[in-house]
Amino acid sequence: MKKKLNIILNIAIILTIANITYNLYLSKTAYKQIDITASTKIISSQNINYIKYYKDYYQNEDIIGILELTNSELVTLVPQTKDNTYYLNHLVNHEKSKLGSTFLDYRINLNNYQKLIIYGHNSYDNKTPFNKLANFLDYNYYLLHPTIKFTTEFFSDVYQIFSVYSTKTDYFHTNIYFNDDNSYLDHLKKLKERSIYNIDIDLTNSKTLILQTCLNNKTILIISAIKIGETNEKDNFIF
Repeated sequence: MKKKLNIILNIAIILTIANITYNLYLSKTAYKQIDITASTKIISSQNINYIKYYKDYYQNEDIIGILELTNSELVTLVPQTKDNTYYLNHLVNHEKSKLGSTFLDYRINLNNYQKLIIYGHNSYDNKTPFNKLANFLDYNYYLLHPTIKFTTEFFSDVYQIFSVYSTKTDYFHTNIYFNDDNSYLDHLKKLKERSIYNIDIDLTNSKTLILQTCLNNKTILIISAIKIGETNEKDNFIF
């Protein structure tokens, strides 16, 4: 009887491991399906609206932008929905996955904003777009990738990184409400003061982009960038 129970228990353990492995495989497979860096160039030569293209392709009206770290493989779709939880465990094709998606803070109004905040998972076991961000702890990596581009249906802006730091307890970077321009500028100065690098850049009268990801279970990485210009490449997005 005891031997029979052991056999049943071993079978249950094997099935559980197999189920976990299979689900992980599905997550990886599904994520590869939305890796737009692997897209063919079928649409690259056409003068089309790329956001609309991917909205239709994935049947997802939440897709509002494309985030690109210059001179790197980090190119990712950015959805936005009514909360900051759904895309923590869903891909842009709406499939459930622990890998989640990069997504824009639900509080941001793209028609009227001072600051964008984009979140995404970092995983040491699986490939996610924000895996690349941990490299910014190396100053040489920053020198090679100092700018970020964010493209929507309405604009394509370029931002220069001015602050890189990690924290375990401080989430003041998520503030998007400011009494006036001076309080907003003070906020940006505090972000700059926390940076592990001293980057000389004018912080006045411009919009900002914040990227947040995790370094481990207790530490998050914050990368802040300020708008330095616009580009007309939004209708010729080459992947």
